[in-house]
Amino acid sequence: MFKWLSLKKLVLLKGNKYFSLYKQDIQEENRTSFQASCLVTFIVFLTIFLSHQLTNIAEQNVLFWVSFACCIYSFIFVLFGRSIINRIKSKYIIPFFYIIQAPLLVATLLMNTIFVPGNIHAFSFFICLIALPIFILDRPQNPIISNVVYLIIFIVVDYNFKDHNAFLEDCYHAVEAFSASVCISLLINKIRYSNLINFISAREQSEHNEVTGLKNKKALKGNVNKYLSKKLAVAVIDLDDFKFFNDMYGHQMGDIVLKKFANILKKNFTERACYSYGGDEFMVTLEIDNSKHFATMLAQTQKDLKQVKLDKNVTIHPTFSCGYVYGMPCTIDEFNGMLSKADSILYEVKSQGKNRYIGKTYNFDETNEDVMNKKSGYSRDNDVLTKLPTIRYFSARGQELLNLTMDIDKDPVLVYLNIANMKHYNEERGFKQGDALIKFLADQLSALFDKDLIARYNNDRFVLLTYLKTAEELLPKLANSFTNYASDPIVKIQAGIYKLKKESTINSACDRAKMACESIDATTGDFKVYDRALDSKRLTHHFVTTNFKDALAKNKIITHYQPIVRCDNNKTLLFESLARWEKDDGEILRPEVFAPILENEHLISSLDLYIVEQVCKDIISYAKVGTNYTPTSINLSKIDFMEDNFCDKVIDILDSYHIPHNAIIIELSEKTVTDNPVFLRKQIQKFKENGFIICLDNFGIAYSSLNILKDFDLVKLSLPALYDKKNKERSEIIIKNIISMMNELGIKTIVEGVENVKDYDFLKSVGCNCVQGFLISRALAFNDAINFSYKK
Repeated sequence: MFKWLSLKKLVLLKGNKYFSLYKQDIQEENRTSFQASCLVTFIVFLTIFLSHQLTNIAEQNVLFWVSFACCIYSFIFVLFGRSIINRIKSKYIIPFFYIIQAPLLVATLLMNTIFVPGNIHAFSFFICLIALPIFILDRPQNPIISNVVYLIIFIVVDYNFKDHNAFLEDCYHAVEAFSASVCISLLINKIRYSNLINFISAREQSEHNEVTGLKNKKALKGNVNKYLSKKLAVAVIDLDDFKFFNDMYGHQMGDIVLKKFANILKKNFTERACYSYGGDEFMVTLEIDNSKHFATMLAQTQKDLKQVKLDKNVTIHPTFSCGYVYGMPCTIDEFNGMLSKADSILYEVKSQGKNRYIGKTYNFDETNEDVMNKKSGYSRDNDVLTKLPTIRYFSARGQELLNLTMDIDKDPVLVYLNIANMKHYNEERGFKQGDALIKFLADQLSALFDKDLIARYNNDRFVLLTYLKTAEELLPKLANSFTNYASDPIVKIQAGIYKLKKESTINSACDRAKMACESIDATTGDFKVYDRALDSKRLTHHFVTTNFKDALAKNKIITHYQPIVRCDNNKTLLFESLARWEKDDGEILRPEVFAPILENEHLISSLDLYIVEQVCKDIISYAKVGTNYTPTSINLSKIDFMEDNFCDKVIDILDSYHIPHNAIIIELSEKTVTDNPVFLRKQIQKFKENGFIICLDNFGIAYSSLNILKDFDLVKLSLPALYDKKNKERSEIIIKNIISMMNELGIKTIVEGVENVKDYDFLKSVGCNCVQGFLISRALAFNDAINFSYKK
């Protein structure tokens, strides 16, 4: 009973609601379904007609003529139904269906009674009732109403053509058919409207930005008519320095920034007026009588943005730039003109600084400047400095070219160009000369690749859509002319090249060409084609970033421990903790594979805190087996120290497990420290003040500064990096004197990468305190590590 009520509610109430919402779509669908329905009807009547001929060859009674007439009638609609309904307005299609099927149903009533034993036409009425133009394409209650009407028609017709007994029998069977038809209609309606609700949900999702929940450009296109002939303020808003938030806190935090900003916009302008315009850009289209009031709302938005909490520990102070226009558009073109003008004002605003907004009254009469811009080909999609298209235009136009006109057989490619060491050039010659260098490269690209699509990607980076042969011929020329102009040997062009396929998208191609460019080093030359190795790297990157959270939640990342032994007694002095990622297929990912990816994506802090906690748990386990704990080093990234409270988080974890702070050794690479020595020194000092031991890793690999040594308790030397077999004597002198200096400073030395007894004996002879490497042991699981004993 309750299921039936639920079904009825779904079909008659929900169905009716969504039919009204998508009436036009359903009516257009009916046009297609109509002809198929007529074909089914024709086949049914043709079957009845032929069966009559085979069984009643000599007899041409009413059944013969009725079935023959119905065949002709339905066949006409098979042939001409499409052209007929194309001439009928959508709102008249459904009434038209009911009108034309009425004669067919009346005809079936004249044929015979239903379910008469032994009669070959027994199911004619029942079959036709289902096969005739489909009831379920209309509002849910209409099939039931139509069946009631046809039942009444049946009773009236049957009463006039049949005797009393036949009439009663026919009525009985007609009610059966009527009941079956209603049940079938309701059941099919349930399926139809369930699908319709899913369709509506999918459409709603396609019209909203996944991150912010705001309507997107597709939704705006569907809503434009609502804004016509109304006084509007149209604004394009851009978050200032959004890339900084992504780089500083990671893309997940960047998404939170976008959500927070979207919520502030919805609060001040209403959700109905706000749209996601792409990336970190937003659009507001608000019905308003006074443009000054709109400026007041923008000022309030600035105030609301002064302090945005990303979580309980991180508060940021984002700003935005905005260009807006005020006017009353009467056509879609005029509305688009307002949007374009607001976009161009935004670019003006951003060129003047940050945290600003400018508004203008929109002039619907085209200005001389607009005409000149059209003649020159300049539009809002051009970059201010280089006059090249922006990446937004490049993405849209490039995809269009790839889909429609580019010859795949000629190997189309997307080229990503970068000026190497641009920062150095700016520092040496100033930003004005730097802009001139970027402008020169843009002009050279336009001259050499004049038939191809070019855009400024951002800063000193460009993208180019061309063919492989053209790129191979012209890129060296471009590089030579650029090097001559720059007059600086380390400032040069690097290019990543991705070969496009028919199914490629421009955005993904940009990412892969960029990856190829960023992989260029001293061994690869200045041009790099995206290959299988890079594709494998991309897939690994995708796996790591998408599965990292799940791996932490399910403890798929485990901690191994590599022993570090004293040279004087061969006893284990401490462990170095090393992460291992166990994939579902059994493969083990080593930290050198996934740690750099997590660092680039600003996810490494989560991993490092996770490892701290795993080490604490294992230290607690020492007590359970009656063993004194061994101090353990944990490698930290420079990203960790970007958070002012990272030290506090580490302390909180240790204190929650009642672990003494000197049980943990904080290990930093030399490169991490030399990147920002003043900032890192403050962070290191905070750890030291709280009782942590600090270790400098990989000393001697980078441009080592002796001045940084005084901040550390332990220093690690990399034997493979320092020991050159070709210059054995000099290498030994260097290692000997570094160790001697460390001993005088009271700093313990650890030499890692020791793989044979000869090296071990040499290090012991020159006063090395500890060694680590495969000679001693590989990294071990916890249970193996606590039972480890080195025997020389």
